[in-house]
Amino acid sequence: PDVADTLNNIAIVYERLLKFSDALDYYSQALAIKERVLSPEHLSIASSCRNLGHLYSRLKNYRDALTFYQRCLSIDQK
Repeated sequence: PDVADTLNNIAIVYERLLKFSDALDYYSQALAIKERVLSPEHLSIASSCRNLGHLYSRLKNYRDALTFYQRCLSIDQK
């Protein structure tokens, strides 16, 4: 998870630099690592889904944003 956290932090920086494609790549890598090493209901996975939902919203890709937000909500409600 340390690598995933670092990837997530890099994604945040890219998002702030408005380099959304790079941010998406790093957020996705972070989520992939978390999905391999953590349980499906882990709150860290929900956090990654929230980040991806936010980024997709900024990109006006509302369908993908909704998918990630719904997954986040599902985990948060357990």
